[in-house]
Amino acid sequence: MFSEVLRSGRRVTSGPLSLCAQIHGEGAVQGTLRFGVSIGKRVAPSAVVRNRVKRLLRAALRQCIPGAAEHIEARRITSVVLLWKVAPSRASDIGLRDVLPHVENAVRQLITVCRPLP
Repeated sequence: MFSEVLRSGRRVTSGPLSLCAQIHGEGAVQGTLRFGVSIGKRVAPSAVVRNRVKRLLRAALRQCIPGAAEHIEARRITSVVLLWKVAPSRASDIGLRDVLPHVENAVRQLITVCRPLP
């Protein structure tokens, strides 16, 4: 899933976040959205920090999806991958308040960039 979305998907960025989305994937079930999160070892050598950032990204995306569900479905977006490019030195230095604005902005940009399909 990751490689296909990253290779051929639409990409938008917001600060340290890069969001890639696949439109109308083959064999996708209508009305479902698959998503993945990633942060590299080079960005955050500590597994604790990487896992915290991943949890925060998932939580932020889950908060954004209900408000944008109608637009996401109209554009037939089936898969989303969130890539975080900057990590704090400690896990306690980052919270949902730091991640949520970037996820919201990226979802808004994605909706703007992708046109609704007939």
